[in-house]
Formats: sequence, C-alpha cells, structure tokens
Amino acid sequence: MPIPDKDHRIIQKLIEQAQPQNMEEMQALLDSLMGKPLPDHLPGELSIEEQVLEMVYDAWEAPVKEGIAMAEKALRIFPDCIEAHEFLAAKMGKPQERLAQLEEAVEIGRRIFGGDFLNKNKGAFWGITETRPFMRCLTGLAGSYWEAGKLAEATAIWEETLELNPNDNQGNRYGLALVLLELGELVKFKKLRKKYQEGAAMMYFNDALAAFLEKGENDNSNMILRVAFGNNRFVPPMLLASAPPTGQPDSYAFHSREEAVIYARDAWRVWSKAAGARQWLDKRWALESAKETKTAKAKRPDFPLKFDYHTLGALVSEPFSAVSPLKLRPDLSAADIAEVPMFKMFRQFLHDLRAAQPLKLTPKGNLPRTMIRQLYDHRILTSKYVDDGKVKLLSEGDFLPIHLSHVLCDMAGLVKKRLGKLSLTKVGEQVIKDDVALYHKLLKAYCEKFNWSYMTYDEESVVQYGWATSLCQLLTFGDEERNAEDYARAYLANFPQMLTAFPDNKYFPPEQRYSSCFQGRFFSSFCGYFGLAEVRVEKDEKGISKNYFVKKSALADRVFEVDIGGY
Repeated sequence: MPIPDKDHRIIQKLIEQAQPQNMEEMQALLDSLMGKPLPDHLPGELSIEEQVLEMVYDAWEAPVKEGIAMAEKALRIFPDCIEAHEFLAAKMGKPQERLAQLEEAVEIGRRIFGGDFLNKNKGAFWGITETRPFMRCLTGLAGSYWEAGKLAEATAIWEETLELNPNDNQGNRYGLALVLLELGELVKFKKLRKKYQEGAAMMYFNDALAAFLEKGENDNSNMILRVAFGNNRFVPPMLLASAPPTGQPDSYAFHSREEAVIYARDAWRVWSKAAGARQWLDKRWALESAKETKTAKAKRPDFPLKFDYHTLGALVSEPFSAVSPLKLRPDLSAADIAEVPMFKMFRQFLHDLRAAQPLKLTPKGNLPRTMIRQLYDHRILTSKYVDDGKVKLLSEGDFLPIHLSHVLCDMAGLVKKRLGKLSLTKVGEQVIKDDVALYHKLLKAYCEKFNWSYMTYDEESVVQYGWATSLCQLLTFGDEERNAEDYARAYLANFPQMLTAFPDNKYFPPEQRYSSCFQGRFFSSFCGYFGLAEVRVEKDEKGISKNYFVKKSALADRVFEVDIGGY
C-alpha cells in the first residue's frame, strides 16, 4: 500500500513552496515538521495528476468495491496513473487480471521514466518518490511471472530492478537468486552472490542448493548445508513438508521461524524441482536432527518451560501457523483416532444427520427428541443420571456431548440450518468420508472458535488464551505422570495475569478456583474430548476426588509434534 508515497509527496510540495536557499534553511523546515501531523492533502492548487493521486490514496482507505470504482475513475481522468494500476492489481482476485494491471503499469513507467530520465537517474530509482510505484509494480510483475512459470521473463525484470536500484531496498535479489537456481543458471547465481555478500537463511540455503546442483553431494555441499542449518534450523522441516508454508509474517528476525516461512514459502518449489535435492536435504537433516536431539536431551530444562517472547506470541496468536513451534503431524491415521469417545460421538452425529437430513429442528433451533434419543442409544458416551431416569432427555442440553456435537459441527462449518432444518454442508459431506480431516477440522474449531467457558464459569479467556503453551508443556514433559496442578502453575508462569480473573472468595482462595478451572477446561474438556491425555484420579477415604494425575496419551504424539529449541 503506497500511503508513504503520499507523505513523501506532501513533504516535497512543502519544500517546493518554501524554496529553502541552503542546508540550514532546509534543516529548519524539516525540523518544523517534526512532531506534527502532515496535511491530509497536498498543499496548494493541485494539478490533474495530483488530484488523481489523491483519489487513489483515498481508494486505499475505502471499502474494496468502492476503492476499485475510484481507481477506475482515476484512470479515466489520467490514464498514465501507475498508482491506480497498482491499486487494482492488489485488489484483483484472478491472477490474469492482476498480471494485466501490472503489465500496463510497467509499460507506462518505462515510457515516463525512460530516455533522459533513465540516463540521469539509473541506479537511484528507489530514492525518487515518483518512481516508487513503478518499482513496486516491477517487483510485483516479476513475482507474478515467476508464479506463472514464466522464468525468463521474471529473471529479466528482477535484473532490471537491480540495475535501477543496486541497493535493492525491495529485496529483489532474493527472488532473482531463486529463479536463477530454478533455471540452473549457476554462473549468474554466483555473480549475484558476489555482488550481494550477506549472511542470512535466504542466501545460505541457496548457496547449499547451488553447490548441490553443481557437483551433487560431496564434502563441500555438505559443509555449506551444515552452515545453513546452523543459521536457521526452522527452514529444513518447511522445505521437506508436503506443501510450502502459507501466510506472510509482519516482520522477522534472523534465525527465526518467521524468516524460515518467508524463505521456504518461495524456495519450496525450487528445492522440490531440483532432482535429488530434497532427498539430500532429508538425509543430512536427519543426521543433524539426531545430533540436536542428543544435545537437547543433555540440556533439557527443568519443568516448567518458560517461553520467550516470540515463541509465546506465536503460540497465542498463531498456534496452527508455520511460525508456531506446535505442528499437526501429517501422518496421523484414522486408526489412531478411531477409539476416542468424543470423536466417535462427533462422527456419529454427522452420520445420523446425513441419514435423516434435512432434519427438522425445534422452534428454538435444537435437535428433536427423537434424534437426541437415537444418538444416546448408540451408547458411545453415557450418563448414570440418564440411565437411572433422574435426567430426562428432553433437549440436547440434557446431555452435553450431544449438545457439543451440534454446536462444534456448526462452528466447523460442517452443518447448516435453513428454514428450520439441519443438513450437512458441502464441506461436511466431504470430511465425513475422511476421519483425519474431520478430527483436524473439529480440533481447530474447538481451539479457535468455541468458547471454552461455555456452560461453565469464570473469566472466558482463562486457559483458552494460552492453551497451546500448556499443550507444549504436556508434549514436552508428559511422559511422566504429574499432578494436574503442576501444569496449572506452569501456565501461570507464562501468564501470571490470569490469576486476577479469580477475585477473593471467603470459601475458596483464588489459586484453588483457578487450578480447578484450568484442570476442567484443559484436561477434562479439551484433552479429554480429543484423547490427548490420560488422567488418574486419587480419592480420599470418603470417595471424594483429591488429586488428578496426568500424562500425555500415545495419541498426543501422533496428533502433534512440538519443536521448541530442540526439546
């Protein structure tokens, strides 16, 4: 989004109006602007071009449909408005539409900034405000060509950007490096690396691939790959995954997961296409991982694990993303989850619904009594209170597993209600045939959409806010049985503020109420529903539950893997 260009243009206009005669006057003008908001619009009378630019700037702030209309109007007024084409390219849904806008923008830019302007300013384009939209469109066009498999075209444009701006403020060298490797242009790649000698994962792993492409596996390529491993250990698993990571981190630091995502998102295709490269990477990474595991065990920290700021942020905000240390294992099988009671209930609910659809709901939108009784009579889960007649199955709320099945399948987008009738969605029809996909769908819906405080008590964010941190603790240290209160304290070690959700009570201290809440929400509900923990209850002489001891289930390590510093 080119809003910073607007600021540059406003400052430039103010300088033109003030006409400072020397550096002292220039500095005084700039100092006068410090700490003050810039005008919303360019000062003075605007030219047609400037009026059109204002229209495009406003388009970025408008709803998409309205913004597109504004940008199209801007082009009717001023057809050479590169910024309008840039905006439309960003908002177009189809790749061919985006490509057409970028090609038009680049054609305009080459015409406007060619000739004498090019001869005078070549090498300094990024430092000129007017050329920045053109430079961004060049970069976007190169990326679009590369995604479309037009490698020669992408190469030519990325090389052009580096001629116009050798400092490469836009990072075009990274795209050029990858396309050169994909083309097998090793001489050009080496020349590029000589020009941009930098140490980062985005180049170290490219160096390793180039060495492999040139002479295969040997001492030199193995050594270069080892250096790359040491630079960013998060890259290899992403390159070896069945698909590239998705998403765009807002920022990254060297050696971080975010850096690995940015590199692997684009490099995955290149490594996959290079004959034997991923097999070589897989073998060398397995050897390196074995060493890491041995070292990590020797340095394994004491329980509990205190997470660093970035890891904590990923676990709270993006627990299922590529930057998270928590991963869903790709090799989970239907047999692994076949006997998880609550999952069997979820699955039975969908199968019974499919047989009865469209199922007429009650006026309040609940399941009819016949369906409730039918689900209960499968006896996947039961209640002694229902069995002895103390509780009548009059509504789905009378048996929580049935109610939860309805609610969670709705949140997961597997069922839909139309005209008072319930049926499966297209997604539901698909995942009902694939138990693993169904398990993953429901797991994510439970963690991301379902309110863990539903039908319980206390502050809703307690436990759910940082569930992934507790799961990492369980996966890392759960081989040994521990008191559930240990995990509750481990959670507080990372989120001490959560205790404030439990005000003083003359009957139960905050710590006791918090611990009970944690145990119920994390172990009894979440881990219980998805089969992730084994619980042993210790009772006193009166038969009252006293202590809860937990350890991870065998299924937990089949569903998840965790990678926190090699633990």
